[in-house]
Amino acid sequence: MLDRHLRLTRRDFPDLPERALEFFGKSQCATTAQGAFIGRTIEDFIHSFNPTRSAELERRGPAGHVVEAILSRLAASGILIRLTASLGGIEVFNTRYMNINEGNEFNRNIANFVGYGFPCVMDAYEASTLQIVVHGPEKLESGTAFATQANSLMTAAHCLKEARAIQIIGFKKSDVTGSRIFLARREATDCAMIFLPADLMKGRQMPLWQHAEALEEVILLGYPNIPTLLSVQLAEKANVSTILRGGVAREVADIFNVELLLVTAPVRGGFSGGPVINSSGLVVGMVSRQPFTQLDQAEIQRYDAAGFGLAIPTKTLLDFTSGINANDRSIFEERDQSSFEWLDG
Repeated sequence: MLDRHLRLTRRDFPDLPERALEFFGKSQCATTAQGAFIGRTIEDFIHSFNPTRSAELERRGPAGHVVEAILSRLAASGILIRLTASLGGIEVFNTRYMNINEGNEFNRNIANFVGYGFPCVMDAYEASTLQIVVHGPEKLESGTAFATQANSLMTAAHCLKEARAIQIIGFKKSDVTGSRIFLARREATDCAMIFLPADLMKGRQMPLWQHAEALEEVILLGYPNIPTLLSVQLAEKANVSTILRGGVAREVADIFNVELLLVTAPVRGGFSGGPVINSSGLVVGMVSRQPFTQLDQAEIQRYDAAGFGLAIPTKTLLDFTSGINANDRSIFEERDQSSFEWLDG
């Protein structure tokens, strides 16, 4: 029921969590005679939606129990501080909060994601995550790419390594002709970068975060190889019946002798190259569907039967990008542009 109320509140008050940061700012809070900050209450915040305004929604304001849930999420993430707690019931609206990090741009950028959850993340990054259609030697396959810079897309190297022709859905051939493809030299790294001829992804860059946490809940965005769902972006998330599903289970360093994330979500073809995003809207990795080349069949089945997926940590993505920027040819190789062609997407 709360999820439904959050959706309705986000529709009517899309920036409510961000507004809370300003309202509960330290400079806005009263102090005691001894100079101690006493914060402001949930009730204060609800009343701040001025009842004298002409817009009906502003007069009515958001529901109190939804505001309390959002502020609790912000406090759990360390964005707000809960100064006093009530015993529950109607008294919960007297709970006091304060934002001691006024002006913190990072907190402001993630506040709406933290407050409203993954539906807000999905909507924000829908245009940042693109489908790539790869025409290989034998078949047509779908993959995913996402914007890390205004002029570049990150994806999985195995999606592009053997491509004879490539489509980026949403872009014409004339938009992407001249794009350069860089592949990680180390196969296990499975990183690829498409450098576009112009800033085609300006304003759509996704923030990268190097600190994935064990048991952290995440979503995976991608375009699965399902004929009836061609060009439909899907999100893979937890099954709430288990504590691990949809989260980063652990970092794995022993499968390919590189650092990987074992993601407890059933990842299938088409999600390759897609972002792994935490509840703060930060990319903590990239989906990799690289084969288990160094495991025997029994080990492959042990990992895959449970619906696990492997992801490349963001740190590896950043190291790969740094290698390209430094023109370190030990890190990457560039595909010969005469070996493939771009098609209308």
